[in-house]
Amino acid sequence: MIKINVSGLNVQIDNKYSYLENLCKDYFCDFEVADIKVSASDDEIRNNRAISKRDFSDGYFESVCVYRKICKLLPLHNRLMLHSSVVKSSGNTVAFTGDSGAGKTTHTKFLLDNFGESLKVVNGDKPIIHIEKNKILAYGTPWRGEEGFGENTSAELSIICFIEKAYENRIEKVDNSKIVSLLLEQFITPSLPKALSKHLELVDILARKCEFYKLYCKADNSAAILSYNTFFKRRNNL
Repeated sequence: MIKINVSGLNVQIDNKYSYLENLCKDYFCDFEVADIKVSASDDEIRNNRAISKRDFSDGYFESVCVYRKICKLLPLHNRLMLHSSVVKSSGNTVAFTGDSGAGKTTHTKFLLDNFGESLKVVNGDKPIIHIEKNKILAYGTPWRGEEGFGENTSAELSIICFIEKAYENRIEKVDNSKIVSLLLEQFITPSLPKALSKHLELVDILARKCEFYKLYCKADNSAAILSYNTFFKRRNNL
């Protein structure tokens, strides 16, 4: 069993394999009362392996089961796990989101290659978004993606940018009528009715409190420069 604190929540994981201990070591925390308790059965681990195209260890698939279960309980604590890469500067924080293969990780790499001195990655794959009364916070989690981008930190989130591959780089504001439907594609939907209801409520709040853009981009430095100049450089100088 391991105990971690993620986004201010005490999470108890009854694990079978050491993979999760190594994955979560930066988040270990001792506590008496858990906000969330999760575990993965042998059947769940086998089922995840069966539907995956990757030949990873049972410990890896246990970690997938665990994070999915955590995701489905987060709305009960005013939180969501957004499939995204969250990048922050001294003046702004942006969540780059989109379908798998859209280029979030590649875009993050180019941002760091070109502007790494002024940018940090909160989490490169599965940050937790905490919807508070007066602000939105993005938290790092142990689930950082293959590149391992991220750390145990948080930042106030102001912009969510949907990424889509294109032959030419451009950034557009997202039409308000499309924001919720685009967002819903980037979350794991809870199965419990109470959690599902809260999940939809939180997505609606998120849609009203953040700015939303779509980045049509090439997988190169030019897209990173456009992104930096639009979201980070100008705002850092305000």
